[in-house]
Amino acid sequence: MPGLSAWAGDDTNRFPNPLPAEEFIQTHLTNQDFIDLAGQQTGRVLRGEFLEWLLTKKVSQLSHGGLHLKNAVITNAVDLRNLDVAAQIHFCCCHFQDRVDLAAARFGHDLTFEGCRFDGEFSASALRVGGSLELKPFQLSAAWETGPATVPPAAASLQHYLATNEMIQSWSPGQTNFIPDTNRLMQTWEIADVRNLIFANPTNLNLTLTNQWTNIFEATAWGGRLFLVQKNDDVPAAATASAKNLAVGPLTNQWTLVAETGALDLPSLRAQLATALGTDLKFISDQTLTTNATCAARSVRWHFDSPAGRPLVAEWSESSVNFFQPTLFRRATVLDGAIITGKLDANRAEFQALQCHSLKVGDDLVMFEAHCDQAVNFIHAQIVHDFYVPGSSFKSRFNATGMSVGGSLIIDGSRFGDQANFDVAAVGNDFKGQRVRFENPDALTEFRSLKVEGLMDFTRAQFAGPANFILAHIKGNFQAQDATFEDARSFQELKRLTGDTFTFNTDFGSMRVDGFAIFENVRFARSVSFRNARFGNLYFDGVRWPDARGLMTYTNDPKTNDLLRLEGMEFETIRDVTSSHFLHTKAQLVESQTNLLEMFASRSPYSFDIYAQLENYFRREGTPALADEIFIKAKERERVEARGLPRLANWFLGWTVGYGRQPWRAFGWSLGVIGVWGFLCQGCMVRKNPPGKNRPPSLGFALFYSLGTFLPIIDLGTEKELESRHDQQWFNYLIALEKILGYILVPLWTMALTGLIK
Repeated sequence: MPGLSAWAGDDTNRFPNPLPAEEFIQTHLTNQDFIDLAGQQTGRVLRGEFLEWLLTKKVSQLSHGGLHLKNAVITNAVDLRNLDVAAQIHFCCCHFQDRVDLAAARFGHDLTFEGCRFDGEFSASALRVGGSLELKPFQLSAAWETGPATVPPAAASLQHYLATNEMIQSWSPGQTNFIPDTNRLMQTWEIADVRNLIFANPTNLNLTLTNQWTNIFEATAWGGRLFLVQKNDDVPAAATASAKNLAVGPLTNQWTLVAETGALDLPSLRAQLATALGTDLKFISDQTLTTNATCAARSVRWHFDSPAGRPLVAEWSESSVNFFQPTLFRRATVLDGAIITGKLDANRAEFQALQCHSLKVGDDLVMFEAHCDQAVNFIHAQIVHDFYVPGSSFKSRFNATGMSVGGSLIIDGSRFGDQANFDVAAVGNDFKGQRVRFENPDALTEFRSLKVEGLMDFTRAQFAGPANFILAHIKGNFQAQDATFEDARSFQELKRLTGDTFTFNTDFGSMRVDGFAIFENVRFARSVSFRNARFGNLYFDGVRWPDARGLMTYTNDPKTNDLLRLEGMEFETIRDVTSSHFLHTKAQLVESQTNLLEMFASRSPYSFDIYAQLENYFRREGTPALADEIFIKAKERERVEARGLPRLANWFLGWTVGYGRQPWRAFGWSLGVIGVWGFLCQGCMVRKNPPGKNRPPSLGFALFYSLGTFLPIIDLGTEKELESRHDQQWFNYLIALEKILGYILVPLWTMALTGLIK
């Protein structure tokens, strides 16, 4: 390397013309612990060329633990392209003021940047690391104990603590002015409904008053928005009604804090909940957040910055505050084609753009609570074990097309501020996204052709924009309880946004779920498609569909009863029960059938195959009457779609034999015709024998005559016994009509009984 040879010359034992800090490092290379430049009279400034020389020419003189350098400031570029570094390297709280180029470099052991800052581009395309690559935060000190106070300390008290404990001076000499970033302040509260329960003491029969929760909620405020979600999963029956309605968020601009305690002001929260849930304030007060609900602050996280751009994070939880410095990348970070043999740990790291195309990680990739301001790219990345990114924030586009994860992909609680793309990704275990938020209403969320070997969990997730699950294959369960699919744009607007790649606000078309697909209490703001999807078990319990009145403002197709598309959908079991916990009772099967038929009729266009699927399911459940009713409803919808003669024939079959499923209708009509004509025969006909007597027949004989006339094939010989009276000759036409009805009704119910009409 020209730069390296110019600085090092022919002598590799000593670096020529070293700066004081560089001289200090050369004399302490064998230190087993960190070489810490903070507080040294030598200062902290190094040159990139010195690091290049140190890591290539002096590796043999390092301690067996490698190089551990702390609080250094590297003023110019570090260029290690295509070089081999045999030792373990650990930088802690170092400041790289220019670019760092590790393209095609080969590190034989762990490479760690702990709490470091990079002002220039971090370029590591085709990097090879024999151990782990760690970009983790640095814990600045032991936790500051604040005592069991319920009110978290303010930012000013944190500044005071840092100054009086000389933490800032020892960590960052001369830098005492840290400014809190209020846009990234995060506060978390726990809200618990409690109720008084009275128990009898078995020893002395005295009554004991105790409090017991009925529901627990977690409220998180971040960036001026409040997210409120149900926390506990095992909700007592008394609280079920309220729990089903609390998948709301974000709530903005209306919630306030109690000045004395910093807790959430529950009345202001109730008022906004009432609006968000479309109900009145009385329901919220009585059922959701009761008057004796507790609202204790649980944690607060502050982000500080200094004029020089050095970050500091403070986290308070219950009784202590932890201070740490995250690893910070001010420019693009490029790991395209890099191979990390061990783990890639970027916990709480802060990135601008992050490029990881075809990255290979031999263990876990961990980005717990990471923060990315620009585009993130994991296209065709390969993670051997877990991809763990819960609680992270991605402000711009996130692209994981073709990514392969051997273990679980976990994005619980993460926030995506722009398009998120998981197309053609493969996950070897579970895909977990509880409480994940895809927040941009103008950005797509794509899971097209995603393959998941285990479950996919989007419990209480938020999809603000269109979501696409076309051709996804989930071998376990797909869980989306209390999730919200909030895109309500018209079809023309959706077409412009998606480029016509999918045409429904939420599209599960051709999706396959081998286990349970659970959509309990999900809210769909507008259109959703399940066309040609295949489910093992499909649950629609409590699904909240769009209000037809709210959709009247749309003038383009489809109509409100075309917003749910089910053509070609297959399932083994299906249900829609909202009354109580499903116990597979006959009453609940009836409720489920009623709800499903109502859903099909009011929200989806006619498709006989979905009715046939539903009919077969209820027949397998041992309820043939419910199955027959489904078949009849399908035929009735078919009549609505038909025109002309087919519509008339459909109506006639339904009226006479219930489309073959209710032959008793035609049989009843037959008995009615026989009875009515029998009574008419008694008044309008006379007996032929003996001649000339004109004696009216008895009622029994008149009914027998009507029976003989009605039966189209059997000749009972009744025509020789009666004739119409001379003044009632018009009755002969009624006799002919009865014969016609017999020729129609008798074969109909006969064929219906034998199953020939279907």
